[in-house]
This record gives sequence, structure tokens and C-alpha cells, in this order.
Amino acid sequence: MRQPDPICIPVIHTDIGANPTPDDADTILQAQFMATCLKELGYAAPLLPFRPASLKRELTALKAAAIFNLVEAIGSEDERASEAPALFEAWNIPYSGNSALTLNSLINKPTVKRRLSQYGMPTPAFPEDGAQGKQWILKSETFHCSRGIDHRNVSSDMDALNAL
Repeated sequence: MRQPDPICIPVIHTDIGANPTPDDADTILQAQFMATCLKELGYAAPLLPFRPASLKRELTALKAAAIFNLVEAIGSEDERASEAPALFEAWNIPYSGNSALTLNSLINKPTVKRRLSQYGMPTPAFPEDGAQGKQWILKSETFHCSRGIDHRNVSSDMDALNAL
């Protein structure tokens, strides 16, 4: 008697080019790790880059029951990451992670920080809040993690940070 095919949960990750950044390379490692974990649990877990033009067709062919979502950026733009769950929602396919609405509401770090403060959650001060003379880490408002940060982004020299 033929065994039934395992339930398919593809690991969909950021579409990364031929020369990945360290962050992009880490995304691939995470995707590979999650696929291994899902396979150990008895699922089929192919790795698929997020390419909307062909993705629906691939998911249908795989009979995907759900998606493990590791799309962190689209076209090197972190602020577009919510496009992946928006598509999954439109296609009525369950997926891991936050909804498109949640990702959109959390993409801007200063906005989130101010919102947390409104609800009494402690957050580190902004330099303009009067905390001059301290060492700061300059980060993008919308890039996640440490993408684009090097030694120049850590300084107590506000003029240098403003110039950067």
C-alpha cells in the first residue's frame, strides 16, 4: 500500500541575488534550518524564493497546506516585506509570522518607539530628548536588524552621525 505524501509546508524566503549581503546569507541559513526542522517533523518543506509571478502556481502544484514565511525584504527594501503576507492572505493560505497589517504598522522604528512610550513602555531616549553626550547607534528607520551598520554608526559625535 502506498504511503500518503507528506503535508507540504514550503519555506518561502527573500529572493536573494547572486551576491548576497551577510544579512541575506543569514536569511538563507535560517530558511535551510527551518526546512530541516519541518522535514524532521515529517513535512515536505521545499525552499522557495519569493517570486510572486510564479509563486501561486508553485504552491498549487505542491498542494501547500501552509507557508513558513521568511520574506524579510522585497527588492532589497525591508519596508516592502508586508507584501508577502498580503499575497498569502489574498490567496487564503495560512502562513507563519505577522499579518501584513501588523508588519505595516511596525515598519517605522521611531513611530513604534513613540507608540510604546505612549503606553508607558520604557524605551531609550532619542538624542533630541536631551540625552546628549551619550554614545548612539544610528540605524535606518525602516531597515531591520543591523543591515547597513558599521563602525561609523556608533558614536557620541552627533554631527558625525547627522552627516552619516
